[in-house]
Amino acid sequence: MSIFSVPAQSLAETDIWGDEIDLDPTLAEIHYISLREQKQKTVPVLFKTGQQLSTEAGKGFDRITIKPGSDVISTQRPGEVRLNLYRGGGKQRVLIGSLSIRYYRQDDDNWTPRYMLVQEPIVIRQGNRLIPLASTTGAGNLVLVGNNLPNAEGYYSELTFTQGLDKTFVDTWQIFRVR
Repeated sequence: MSIFSVPAQSLAETDIWGDEIDLDPTLAEIHYISLREQKQKTVPVLFKTGQQLSTEAGKGFDRITIKPGSDVISTQRPGEVRLNLYRGGGKQRVLIGSLSIRYYRQDDDNWTPRYMLVQEPIVIRQGNRLIPLASTTGAGNLVLVGNNLPNAEGYYSELTFTQGLDKTFVDTWQIFRVR
């Protein structure tokens, strides 16, 4: 039984001929990195709707790296998805970041996911003013670290980020279709 109200369902797509494309269950891998202990734990992000709970929930890490999941074999490019990362779960969760995921064709004609940190500010309305949510709640923004470069559209083969001086928590996540 799920502790969340939204049941997880597999995402599938339909190609231009109306045939269903089964997307591999692994959209990405989250690598939790502890520099002090020199440890790394890996958790798969399954390609399912609904809120998913990490096995590393409640544990803070120095850095988080998002690495590609499985390639998709298809004649047509899979649609773009959004991966929202949260601290906490259920109704108490707080959005710490959002990733846009697009697929790019590789030399073997498979489609590989690439990632971009969405830099749209989260705001709330107070009267006629928009107030940045991070400044009202004290939640730190994600800072990209690492030495890999993005492709021409700004998507990375992997993303490494931190919340600055604080430990970074990714306890739950949720996947949404963009188009």
